[in-house]
Amino acid sequence: MNLAHKFAWILASVAATAACQNGTPAPTDASDGELRPPGDTNALGDSHAATDPTASDSGGGDPTPGDNPIPGDSSGCNLALGTAFVPCANTGFAPDSGVEDWRHVSSSVVAAESPRHRGLDLVLNPGQVPILIGKFAYGPFDLDIHDETVELWLQTSCGHWEKLGSALTSDDGQYGTVNGVEDDGGRIFFTIPEAARPGLGSYRVKFLVKGDHSEANSWLHLWPRGTHAVLSDVDGTITTSENDGAWSVLDPATPVIRPSAAATFQAYAQKGYRVVYLTARPEFLDPGSRAWFAANGLPESVAHFSPKDLGELGNATPYKAAFITTLMGNAGVILDAVYGNKDTDLAAYLEAGIPANNIQLLDGTFEGDPQGANLLIGYETELTRVRCLPPLP
Repeated sequence: MNLAHKFAWILASVAATAACQNGTPAPTDASDGELRPPGDTNALGDSHAATDPTASDSGGGDPTPGDNPIPGDSSGCNLALGTAFVPCANTGFAPDSGVEDWRHVSSSVVAAESPRHRGLDLVLNPGQVPILIGKFAYGPFDLDIHDETVELWLQTSCGHWEKLGSALTSDDGQYGTVNGVEDDGGRIFFTIPEAARPGLGSYRVKFLVKGDHSEANSWLHLWPRGTHAVLSDVDGTITTSENDGAWSVLDPATPVIRPSAAATFQAYAQKGYRVVYLTARPEFLDPGSRAWFAANGLPESVAHFSPKDLGELGNATPYKAAFITTLMGNAGVILDAVYGNKDTDLAAYLEAGIPANNIQLLDGTFEGDPQGANLLIGYETELTRVRCLPPLP
């Protein structure tokens, strides 16, 4: 992806939001991605493959304050906590061999710039085939490297990494489209060998470029069907402005988080829910966005970005609806609440089959008919509601 494309994305995003504010239908959506598995027997995270109690289809019951109240709490608020997933730190990794020579001189020239690698988070059930996908590029022009060696590693327990194998980065179009990701060059599509596939849990994945030992990082989540989660858009929903994704091209630290947003999603995590961030931002913003999530106290979790160079300019509804449909249908995830701020978010959620009563829209930024969805005046009241939910078993 070149720099001109990135600035074009900024201008298109800003223009779309301005059009919305002037009452003109916006031509684009520039809105809009872990915790130790519940039931982990080691509080320090030495066992990723622990049985997850969220496997129960009975789930958390009626998500309204007052269900199963703590004895003596006259308000009916249930302050009990669930079993939150606490992530292993991204530490303890050491390559088992040194840096190798680049296979191509052109790669060494491209790699003189700063790396911008990224990996795709996966949510699957044990037994499904995990295909790890990464993109390897450098510098402000996001230039790919082709036919270069990348090793793949899996953090099987805290501080312990196992090498899965290696692969060569692709040429443009070499692999067609895999799991909805078009091969635009500089990509790895790596199927984990059956003997190396782990059980239930959430595992850090590390892609190591052998030419300079730069990295991409992602998550492999193997959840049981029936896992309960909440999902949120990012720009304008967690952040204060719809244009925050665009400005993140220039400075990932620019966005301002909405008051009580981080505390609300942390409260969900503490009740035992998984958290999923779904954004229409282009994937080259993945590393900076994840750093922003961490710096602002959002729980580490699933983050999904658009694999397109310019993100989901135009209408993000089909992209978001397709991701949610796959998450619920293929992985069997139960979405108990979803958050958004635009009509395209609402349309995506309804198209994917989310009940209107489970949809939360940020009032003041959402315009139009909510079609039965809930309107939120900020997160302060929502935080109180979530803190009173019964914990997941």
